[in-house]
This record gives sequence, C-alpha cells and structure tokens, in this order.
Amino acid sequence: MTWGELAERLRWIPVAERLPVQGQYVLVAGGIALQRDGVWFSAMEGVPYRPIQWTVTHWQPLPSAPKPLLTPTDKEESNDR
Repeated sequence: MTWGELAERLRWIPVAERLPVQGQYVLVAGGIALQRDGVWFSAMEGVPYRPIQWTVTHWQPLPSAPKPLLTPTDKEESNDR
C-alpha cells in the first residue's frame, strides 16, 4: 500500500461528500454509528439504534479486525507443512 492509499483510507470523509452505505457501522466523532435514511444512530453504550443528538459532519470506515498473533507453537507447525 502506498502512502497516498493509506492517507485516503485514514481520512475523515465529509457527509457533504458522501454517506456510508446504509446500515454500515462507521466511526464518527463520539463513537461508532450507522446511518439510515439520513438519520444517524449510535451503536455505543450497549444500546444500538439510539438517534445521535449531535450533527455528524464526518465519518470514517471501521478498521479491519486484527489478525491473530501466531504463538511459537503455531509458527513451528506452519514450518513443518
């Protein structure tokens, strides 16, 4: 991945530019949210789908989950194959 691709992936996207796919969880200032029909809902505090009480101006896709770390035993087994 180039620095330009990384910068594009990490940038905050203005809602005036585009909205995320409806129902897609994204990062907004204040937490994780999703947007449906122009209404933003919080996915924080264990109570999903609570309407957000502030104006969302920017969003960012959630990062991918981390890959599991290999233990020394896992590494040995993968080398045996």
